[in-house]
Amino acid sequence: MGPRAFFCGQYQARRGEPEVTQVTATGHKSDPMSVAKATASWLLSQEVREPGDGGSYWPSRSDLSLEEKCDLYYGNAGILLFLRELYEATGRPEYREGIRRGIRFLERNISRVGRYGLYDGLAGIAFSLAQWPDDPEAVAGCSRAVDRLIREKQDRVNAGARWNQHIDVMSGSAGIGLSLLELGRQLHRPELINLAVRAEVDLTAASSKLPRGHYWLHQSNEQKQYPNFSHGTAGVGYFLLKLYEETGNCRLLDAANDAANYLQSIMSTDPRTECLIPHDLSEGRELFYLGWCHGPAGTDRFIYELFSITKEAKWKSVGQTAAETILRSGIPEKPTPGHWHNVSRCCGAVGVGEFFLGLYRKTKEVSYRQFALRIGEYLENTAQADGQGLKWIQAENRIEPDRMIAQTGLMQGGAGIGLFLLHLTDPDNKRKRGLLFPDSPW
Repeated sequence: MGPRAFFCGQYQARRGEPEVTQVTATGHKSDPMSVAKATASWLLSQEVREPGDGGSYWPSRSDLSLEEKCDLYYGNAGILLFLRELYEATGRPEYREGIRRGIRFLERNISRVGRYGLYDGLAGIAFSLAQWPDDPEAVAGCSRAVDRLIREKQDRVNAGARWNQHIDVMSGSAGIGLSLLELGRQLHRPELINLAVRAEVDLTAASSKLPRGHYWLHQSNEQKQYPNFSHGTAGVGYFLLKLYEETGNCRLLDAANDAANYLQSIMSTDPRTECLIPHDLSEGRELFYLGWCHGPAGTDRFIYELFSITKEAKWKSVGQTAAETILRSGIPEKPTPGHWHNVSRCCGAVGVGEFFLGLYRKTKEVSYRQFALRIGEYLENTAQADGQGLKWIQAENRIEPDRMIAQTGLMQGGAGIGLFLLHLTDPDNKRKRGLLFPDSPW
């Protein structure tokens, strides 16, 4: 869905809409809209206002850097996208005013952001600000972020371009390239698409070849391999596919197929983890995540996009089998080694829920819809009241299971949880609301 103007009268949210309830897989009547609004109430209560009308941010943790206060993962760039969709659905002025203050904080701090990635830097901030084309501060901030991406790239001897040593979707050239493709279309700036092409040239040069296919490390200066979506080959392969769709260059489709063949060669054949890919290929070979970052909720974006383009039955089969493995896993109620006490969009239940909701919208398979609703019910049942709002206390990292905090961010915390619950109010997407993220085919 393209950007809509909130502040200049071009969009009027429908007032007086009835609250949407769903009958979940267990027969429980849930009210995801009310829970999404209560999530926003808690989130807004965490606001930190900068002095001198410098805008506001909503800290996801107490130890965040400036970049993390701004970025798509923890910070304003992601939180604003939740408030945007909630404002569209409800028209409530507190969301609009929060958006204005959050945009101001980003605009005031663009020059101080020292990272470039989709989820941790300028590329994601630019994408977020591009969703408000009629807000002068958003336009100014987006323009400065994009100009810095152009100006501060590293020109390579292979005629490619990069911004850092990262290759991946999270921080590196694959994610920056995805953002450049989307920004190029939204802003009608073909030079950004050309820059994405140059990013691919350098990524291709950084690949490693085996008889079973190509793979990528998540950093060019590090040997550890995380093959899934956020840091690995699956994310790079997805970028190659989206660039193929934009340019029609068949070499990119061949490279994406080659990446998928490599991933298939390292998939588990154990019935308990069938078609899942290990967290990493050193000490994590027997560890299988389920979420967006290192599990099928992310990696199967690539697999399903490849199937939608090639119509090769084997990719459909791989995707379906991985989805069935998740359905048999016992989550969200039962933890697994790769699905610990985390409910968020990156590592936990929300990432899995968004995946199954997207699958349902693509396939109309009822079991996928039921599972997404079940995850929504689980979230409602595990929320904790705080003042007039709701929050979730979780362990962000698997290796720090006792560090339990309530977070605000899109990928870790309330913004991502609230966004998923908002999507559950319209599982068939009849109202055609919802922003398509650069790394999502759903």
